[in-house]
Amino acid sequence: NLYYLEKSEIINFLKENDYSIISTYLDKTAIPYNKIELKEKNAIVFGNEGNGISSDFINITDYKTIIPILSNTESLNVAVATGIILYKFREIEGAF
Repeated sequence: NLYYLEKSEIINFLKENDYSIISTYLDKTAIPYNKIELKEKNAIVFGNEGNGISSDFINITDYKTIIPILSNTESLNVAVATGIILYKFREIEGAF
């Protein structure tokens, strides 16, 4: 089954159910991904390489996070970034 929700429906669900919203975002105020304090319920928002995350999600995000990169590369492929962040968050939760 494939379900589709409008952004506003997703945002309302997350806020009404007390999710902490963590968005990957290239910004000087973003916290390194390994320094994020996870809450009981977390939603992680990833944007694509070209456009990033919509302002709708940026405006309601609780934490902006970034993967520090030591090269001249501006950003990582979204699949690679997702793998890195999800692995670290599972490690923080004691899954590994």
